[in-house]
Amino acid sequence: MGYKIEKVSFDKLKECYKDYPYALIYMMSELVFSKTEELKDIIWDECLEARFFGENGEIHLFQNNGDPECIMIEDNANDADVDTLVDQYKLNNRFLKLGSRLLVKRYIGFDEDGQAFIKLTRLADVV
Repeated sequence: MGYKIEKVSFDKLKECYKDYPYALIYMMSELVFSKTEELKDIIWDECLEARFFGENGEIHLFQNNGDPECIMIEDNANDADVDTLVDQYKLNNRFLKLGSRLLVKRYIGFDEDGQAFIKLTRLADVV
């Protein structure tokens, strides 16, 4: 497998989100997309969903039946045989200070009949 996925606590997310270079946060009142180091205080009670990400992984906060749930995805550097796709999406003008494109990494899985499917998608980088 080309990645490791782990459920983590909300407290763990609050401890380690600064380890990721970029943040995409959906708040009740606004959308925040910036470098993590430039974030002001996050009002966690207003946070609907958040993705802190970089080249090697992502930590994702989302709501599950009104409760925060967090997963951490880390690339497995020793597994070069994993099929992945990296798609590029042009950023809106208001986010061009970060770069011009958002990179999204998709991990491909195969079912028992050999049919390919997207097993996991995560944000990967801004270029």
